[in-house]
Amino acid sequence: MTRRVKTSRAAFTLVELSFDPASLKLRRAGKLRTARRPAVSRRGAGAFTLIELMIVISAITLILSITLPSIVGMFGAGADAQAVNIVTAQLMAARSKAVCDATYAGVHVQLGNPDHGLGGQCWLAVVEIVERQPNLVFGKSEGYAPIRLPGDIALGELSTRSVSGSGYNQTGVANEDDFTTFTIVFSPSGKLVTQVEGQDIAFKTTDVLFSSDPNLGVWKLDVANRNTNGGSAGEPGATALTLFEYGKYVSRSDAAAKRDYLEEAGQFLPVNVHTGQLFPRK
Repeated sequence: MTRRVKTSRAAFTLVELSFDPASLKLRRAGKLRTARRPAVSRRGAGAFTLIELMIVISAITLILSITLPSIVGMFGAGADAQAVNIVTAQLMAARSKAVCDATYAGVHVQLGNPDHGLGGQCWLAVVEIVERQPNLVFGKSEGYAPIRLPGDIALGELSTRSVSGSGYNQTGVANEDDFTTFTIVFSPSGKLVTQVEGQDIAFKTTDVLFSSDPNLGVWKLDVANRNTNGGSAGEPGATALTLFEYGKYVSRSDAAAKRDYLEEAGQFLPVNVHTGQLFPRK
């Protein structure tokens, strides 16, 4: 006889599980406790109150008022050194041009053309002989663009018209166009000269440096070719110059005041007649 055994099924209760990312634990559903949120201050994290903000702004304003003039002065003080370096480089380039090409070459200095918005700006460019007939004239040297001196720096010619045995000639330095317009010229042997084959330094009337196009011309031709007597034969080459701040110079009320300013602040820059190098000195 076969005996039948009744087997009862074991009752299983399915338990639903859930994942709590905050606690990284498995807990029974329905028994999860909500994590407490940290109390949030009404004041935003890292925010400033109005009083704190006003204090910070006041401190920044005070610091700027103290340091800004010093910073501006520091950059202004470097402009004259930059100008000397630029003039030196241009003189070396002109002398090299004269020797290598066996010609007369130099550096022309003049205040910018006010008609082109360049008034009061001191510009210089390497120039050379571009024509001999019907007259010997200078013009822009190929490959060299005009350069403006930094800041408010300008150059003046030291010649018998602007200096005398006792210092600056107040009549000469007061004539702004004549004082700030000059050319330093080198011969094919590299020597500094004041004339070229017995002639003063004059410029070609159609040269690009004096173009009526404001995108090309930087100077006024009638100023460059004006001689001591007001004619158009040009003027002798310079052998020395002075460096100064144009704004302070032009703001002086009369010739005597301009002379006194140059005596006090002008930097005397003689040019070595054999090497073309500058010898800066007060």
